[in-house]
Amino acid sequence: MFNNYCLFAQAIHDTNRDEIVMYELLLRKFDGEKWVFPSNFFQSEELEERYPIFIDWLKLEIAKVLKKLDYAKVSLNINSNQLFYLETIKMFESLRVYKDLITIEITEDLAKNFHFINRI
Repeated sequence: MFNNYCLFAQAIHDTNRDEIVMYELLLRKFDGEKWVFPSNFFQSEELEERYPIFIDWLKLEIAKVLKKLDYAKVSLNINSNQLFYLETIKMFESLRVYKDLITIEITEDLAKNFHFINRI
């Protein structure tokens, strides 16, 4: 279902030590020609129905990326609307085994997507 989506690992460098200190995981969608940022991904009403499936996919992809990066530290951006879904919290719980490796960054977009709050 999410075959045209992928997590890209972008290296974050410490320029003082000239080394990679962690990776930022970026969700991308293949649009038929290139990988792009899925700009309206979390505003989609369609996603709400498929969200549990998306979270299961994301959880597996995060584990694959961590293994591929030899368990290096990663940062993951979470859309603030995702915090209103129980599936997101369950994903965090299941990824707790990697708690020393994953930094969660919450985006500042809640006001833009207020319609998701109405489901609470």
